[in-house]
Amino acid sequence: MTTKLRRVAITGMGISTAIGDDLAVNIASWREGRTHFGAVGPATGLAGTAVKYAGECPEPPASRLPDRKVKKILTRKDVIGLVTALGAAADGGIKPGSGNFDPQRFGMYVGAGSTQIKDLTPYFPLVRQCVQDGVFDSLKFGSDMMDLVNPMVVLQTLMNNTLCFTAIALDIRGVNSNFMDFNVSGLRAVGEAFRSIQAGRADLCLAGGVASPVEPFHVGTGVNSGYLARSAELPWSAGEVLRPYDRDRCGTVLSEGAAFLMLEEESHARARGARIWGFVDGYGTGSDGPVEFMQEEAAPGLAGAVRRACREAGVKAHERKGQKRYAPDLVIGHGNGVIRSDAVELDAYAQTLVDGVALASVKSVTGELGEAAGVASCIAAMDALARESVPPTFNFSGHDATHDSGPDSRPSISGATQECPGARQALVTQRSFLGISCGLVISRA
Repeated sequence: MTTKLRRVAITGMGISTAIGDDLAVNIASWREGRTHFGAVGPATGLAGTAVKYAGECPEPPASRLPDRKVKKILTRKDVIGLVTALGAAADGGIKPGSGNFDPQRFGMYVGAGSTQIKDLTPYFPLVRQCVQDGVFDSLKFGSDMMDLVNPMVVLQTLMNNTLCFTAIALDIRGVNSNFMDFNVSGLRAVGEAFRSIQAGRADLCLAGGVASPVEPFHVGTGVNSGYLARSAELPWSAGEVLRPYDRDRCGTVLSEGAAFLMLEEESHARARGARIWGFVDGYGTGSDGPVEFMQEEAAPGLAGAVRRACREAGVKAHERKGQKRYAPDLVIGHGNGVIRSDAVELDAYAQTLVDGVALASVKSVTGELGEAAGVASCIAAMDALARESVPPTFNFSGHDATHDSGPDSRPSISGATQECPGARQALVTQRSFLGISCGLVISRA
């Protein structure tokens, strides 16, 4: 006997970026090209590096926290995540003590990765004292230095702090998980929350991602691998550096941020009178298999994720050369301005989508939001469906004929707004290092 799957609505949205945490302001910035990032500031400690620009979130006011004492416990990343998650819940009409949900049927899924290395720097001198002739003496560290370690450091560096402290604040007692797949994590969190509600394991879930990658360790890795644009060496302004899909792209720009959605079973949402922004219709994941870091030649994982998400969502399909090509009304893509990454992403669309689908990336404005990027793209997709148009891909001036898909299999990318009359379904995609990919199909209410 086949059990009918439940329909999943989007009833709340929240976002924090370098431009602030106002939802309408963020959406307007994607449309108008108001860049979120600028010269590196005091929050990063990157002055003098090859990276000149980054996106730093404004410090959330203590009044936005459920308990001001948590600011002494949480890192900057988790404060941003907590405030944003609570904002998405409030947008959906869910607040502490509101009594309009069963805590046991309320879940949470979060994409949140590594703690900033600067949060561990107070302990570097302790480690240095235990190095003799270039070898770290762990026994000496244990016997001589352990008493000097602040017991709070373990709590402060937990990957799942945003999840835990939001759950405490909202009395979330249901299904939950924390994902660590960098760019893909937030979109995966939304997809897994969708699955849990769809299957009846929860009635509502908060899902999203948070990242604060603007720090020396991430930047050093990114610059040396070719992932980050060496913006200090470029002639462009902050708003011109990140160039998704463009022939002159040269790497991405890191930004802090968080984005969350409130997902809810449709009848549960309607019973409590919640506003419905739209619906999640399909979800797919994939992996490229054997791949060398930053040297990918194709993105079969993304192609698989797109097919699975579109097939589940019932996206219109057409046969071409013996294969199904799907026709979502628009795509908000991964597009982060990294040379190989953008090329293989477009190749994956050439294998899976019909020609001319309107494609945009908002990263030229937001920067690379890491774990939050896919969820920010979901918000952009909801806005695009409501307006029946995709936002501009700022700084796009033309394809790279050497690397990108041929002219017969390209999506439509433009530095201007693209109209999509009658748009009903949007595809959102994200890729991560070493080929982990996600696709999500969203429809308008």
